[in-house]
Amino acid sequence: MINKFIISPPFGSYISHKNATSVVGTYTYVPRSGKAIQALKTLRYTELGWVNKIGLKNPGIKSIKLWDMSKIYSISGIIDYITWHGMLEYIPSEIMVEMNLSCPNVKDAELVNDWVITRYCKTFPITILKISPLSTISDIKYYYELGAQYFHISNTLPTERGGLSGRELQKYTLPLIEQAKNYFSNIKIIGGGGIYTSDDLRRYSDAGSDYFSLATVWFTPWRALKLLNQQ
Repeated sequence: MINKFIISPPFGSYISHKNATSVVGTYTYVPRSGKAIQALKTLRYTELGWVNKIGLKNPGIKSIKLWDMSKIYSISGIIDYITWHGMLEYIPSEIMVEMNLSCPNVKDAELVNDWVITRYCKTFPITILKISPLSTISDIKYYYELGAQYFHISNTLPTERGGLSGRELQKYTLPLIEQAKNYFSNIKIIGGGGIYTSDDLRRYSDAGSDYFSLATVWFTPWRALKLLNQQ
């Protein structure tokens, strides 16, 4: 069961709220040096929004010994399909997962094959595909035909300085969400990118979002709480 609001990584690893579902991670099969909380120091505010070079620093999926069924676990293979298979074997089948297919700060983050997506979608009660803002309706159609029903639109935008977050994303996310919903009325979409106010929520809702992802708004937590308390 997913709440209307999603608290996206890295914030979801540290923040919980009764009106939101936290996404923890992102985890990889093997540890990647550094801690996400330290990597937050790489965040910089620019004229277009927040830019980060956080990457996927984490202790590895096998560091998790106790699973919380109320949370979504963000995962990424990044090396090859074998690492996706390893996580599939380790994660309990009743857990909700988000496949991070588009981290702009990690080479080969999209390295995944048809078999992997189909198996994940069949194994877990909810499998979310977090895709790039540069994705197309053809990409969504491809994933849909493999069994995907949940899409997170979108990850950060790749730039020379890192992954860009903020309202700049809306010029990419809103048209893609609207197009996807018109094409596949039965899919579920988590809309995200520059949600700071009720007007932003309305734009995402009008485009067809079923859920709403909150991330950099947590740098001004009073704004985030105001949104969450609208429930």
